Amino acid sequence: MTKTRLRVIVPLLQVLLLILAFSLDPLLSRRYVMRPDLEFAYVVTPLRIVVMKLNFPLAILGLPVVYLTRLAFLHVSSPTGALRSVIQGVYDLAILTSTAAFWCFVVVEFEMRKHNASCIRLSARNAERLKAIVMILIGASAAVYALWDGHRLFALDQVNRHHLFWRAVVADALIGGLFLVGWAAALIAIGVQDIATVSGSRTRLDSGEV
Repeated sequence: MTKTRLRVIVPLLQVLLLILAFSLDPLLSRRYVMRPDLEFAYVVTPLRIVVMKLNFPLAILGLPVVYLTRLAFLHVSSPTGALRSVIQGVYDLAILTSTAAFWCFVVVEFEMRKHNASCIRLSARNAERLKAIVMILIGASAAVYALWDGHRLFALDQVNRHHLFWRAVVADALIGGLFLVGWAAALIAIGVQDIATVSGSRTRLDSGEV
């Protein structure tokens, strides 16, 4: 029962966070149009933390889809009126459903990992190694992003140069950095563990053990 609740509660919370972050954009952007510091604090920062950093693996995997979608729209006339609203609604629904599915998968995978299993384990050893390497690379990119973002926000003095809201900058760097470091540690650890598992299985096969 507890596992079932987690598979519902965690994705639901993530979807609600996304809805809240997306809702702040149209509500506050017009209000703070003459205050870029407040717009950064109450619009940009929540979007960066929730959309990009909390959902970093999903964001990385979804970037090619977003890029291709925007590229496709460049070659057609810009939709207006009801069609624009429909397209935006479909786009938002796709983001919300993919986020819910992603976090449901995260919960299931976490539960299975506690029992030395996985719902993404592949039968082919080379494919399993490739999957593990991709996870390690995504984890490493999360760590690099956290370091680069902190350097950009503090060492390059973005706050003073652009008159940004200091507390929002600290929240973005620290809270977002914690999410990124957490993803980096989890993905790298899982990738290394999967490579070790595949290597151990190969060693046992080569030695003739059953």
